[in-house]
Amino acid sequence: MSAMFSINRFALLLRPKPAFIAWINQQELSEEPLTYQISPEHDDTDVYLIPEFGS
Repeated sequence: MSAMFSINRFALLLRPKPAFIAWINQQELSEEPLTYQISPEHDDTDVYLIPEFGS
């Protein structure tokens, strides 16, 4: 069995709410617009590791 180790990072989880999805779909960000929608195959959560901040 391999040893577990820790890292000094926090995980930031971003989950878009329906109001954000509606807002982003109304924006004209490019000449060929994309429609963002929640798909059942994907949980639509982005995870970012960020450094630990001192207080």
